[in-house]
Amino acid sequence: AQSGAVVLDATEVVNNGNGTYTLNAARWNSQGGAPLCVDEPFRGQFTVGFCSGFLVGQDIAVTAGHCVSSPGDAFVFGFDQLGAGTGPGADPNLIVPAENVYFVTQVINQALAGGLDHSVVRLDRPVVGRTPLPVRRTGGPAVGEPLVMIGHPTVLPKKIDAGGQVRQADGTGAGGINYFTANVDAYGGNSGSMVINATPGVIE
Repeated sequence: AQSGAVVLDATEVVNNGNGTYTLNAARWNSQGGAPLCVDEPFRGQFTVGFCSGFLVGQDIAVTAGHCVSSPGDAFVFGFDQLGAGTGPGADPNLIVPAENVYFVTQVINQALAGGLDHSVVRLDRPVVGRTPLPVRRTGGPAVGEPLVMIGHPTVLPKKIDAGGQVRQADGTGAGGINYFTANVDAYGGNSGSMVINATPGVIE
């Protein structure tokens, strides 16, 4: 989970010049212009950014192709809820250490056509204190295998959905399985989230 990041526009982070950044975040109290119900789960938590991503190399990260297509965006690690009333960073100012903030300097590979939707990007420096994650290189998942999705739905602090399952695995293209169907609890902001097959322990 700690290798997952929220993806931000560079204007949403401010360098404080002292080894920290401030995130330009807001409280999640409304959606689509309508106020949230008072019993809505996660109501009042901070939101920032527009997508999710994850680390696959020391300075290489992955997100969705429709999220990042050119350098300049930021990946912020550790955007986690720290307690029932404590948000990410030094609440309420959302001050995070510089070691959690990285900027995209190169788009290594990006696709957004023919059913593909991914961006592989290089960050401005190696990520500190987080382990790159293994990705499945061959084959595909089987129906019934358990899935864990980790990301930032509605660009809230990181959520872990461990109740998913592969429902269909027959979305085929020229190179074999291009997609599969699952029942993970995905929302806007989960684009680019890691989906881990819990059986072999790799990202699908």
